[in-house]
Amino acid sequence: MTSAMKYGGDSFETGIIFNKHIGSANFISVSARAKCGEITCVTKKIQNNDVAELSLFARTTRKFTPSNPGIAFKLAVLKHLENNHGKLNNTLMFEDKQNSRYPVVRIMSLAFMLMLFAIIPPILVRPFWETNSFAISIIESFAAPSIVLTIIIVIFLLMGKNTNLAKYHGAEHMAIKCLRENKPLTLNNIKKYSPEDVRCGSCFLVSLLLASAIISVCIFSFTSVDSVIVRTLIRLASIPVSYIVIFVIMKITLRSDSTIAKIILNIICSIGIWLQRLVSIRYPDDAQLEVAIVGAKALLAIEKETNQRSR
Repeated sequence: MTSAMKYGGDSFETGIIFNKHIGSANFISVSARAKCGEITCVTKKIQNNDVAELSLFARTTRKFTPSNPGIAFKLAVLKHLENNHGKLNNTLMFEDKQNSRYPVVRIMSLAFMLMLFAIIPPILVRPFWETNSFAISIIESFAAPSIVLTIIIVIFLLMGKNTNLAKYHGAEHMAIKCLRENKPLTLNNIKKYSPEDVRCGSCFLVSLLLASAIISVCIFSFTSVDSVIVRTLIRLASIPVSYIVIFVIMKITLRSDSTIAKIILNIICSIGIWLQRLVSIRYPDDAQLEVAIVGAKALLAIEKETNQRSR
């Protein structure tokens, strides 16, 4: 994996979490703007577990999961900000070492969420199976992605797309693009980039759901399966297969500079990009971009400091 792909991030209502995975370590920075207008930032290097310390399942799942801190750390950041008037300080708790169970927990939580959408569609369309198996298989298979997309859209619309969260999400993407191209972190440079990003988790999730639906359609179109349980198990089995397929395709296309690879990537991520534009991204103001610049510079600084110490 190239250095350009090692940056990641997450956003919240008042700031951004950046991370960069290099070898055996994760570098993390958190930057936020308090109500008084002050920007504060904290950084940390988290050591990854040695491969020898992990089980075979954990070693395997780690290859197919992001190395960002995750939702538990984000919740800790939000609680810290609430207790400190919106400001960050060194009392924010970081793990000194990445939890070896994190990749496993991440995949299991994702599988549990998707399992609900694998179980519901076959039950809903059961009365219509004898009508037209091909048409019903399409409706059944694409019901899951439709449900997920609808829920995501409703949640973001209820939250309000015009909130700072959407702006910080855009600023996060723009700053990471600037980092990937090793450009100086200035307002003028960051503003040259689009706030949408094919590497965003929304693109991966939508692509995963659609791939699973396509696999299910192909199976149900050429086989006669009248059992709700069997159809549900088939749909469940298609999820990890789709996960690996989409992960590998995106990894290969992101590493390639060829025109064909870019076309494939744009096709796979087109609906995810549309979803970002519709509900989760808004072009940031200078206020959000300034927070992104502080956090991104801090990330580079801690990486540089660590490298100098290791020499």
